[in-house]
Amino acid sequence: MNHSLLYFHWPSFFADLQKKRYLHDRSFYVLTMAVCATASARIRTNAPLPPASPNINIEEIPSSKSYYEECLNLVPALVVGAEDFNLMRTEALLGLLALQHNDLGSGHAHLHRYLAMVTQSGFHDERNWPSNLTEIEIQERRRLVSTHFSISSDNGI
Repeated sequence: MNHSLLYFHWPSFFADLQKKRYLHDRSFYVLTMAVCATASARIRTNAPLPPASPNINIEEIPSSKSYYEECLNLVPALVVGAEDFNLMRTEALLGLLALQHNDLGSGHAHLHRYLAMVTQSGFHDERNWPSNLTEIEIQERRRLVSTHFSISSDNGI
């Protein structure tokens, strides 16, 4: 199962892409690059695509590694002292991507940064979340916390 799908309410994410939010929100940009890295990796391993997906020519898609490296170039500058939801999702996605590529060391590094952000912000406790969240934002946060912890325990991380 592609656990990264659980981190998003896709209509909201797609709407943000259409609005080009990535042009003015650095954490959303790096999250978008992490999604692209994950999608590219899945396409290259012939993972099943959603039914409404267009025909895709693998040669036209940048490698997962190129998107991943873009994330690595940006994440350190953004993470220092950050408690940003998109950065948490980015680190969780990059951790899963590294595990998919059999890079256990990088997987641990990303997932540990995710856990550090969760711990620093008290993100695991809903009482610490902003009070003005929409129902969609609440559900996305719940999915990130519960999905990540179930994946971590399944993989012995």
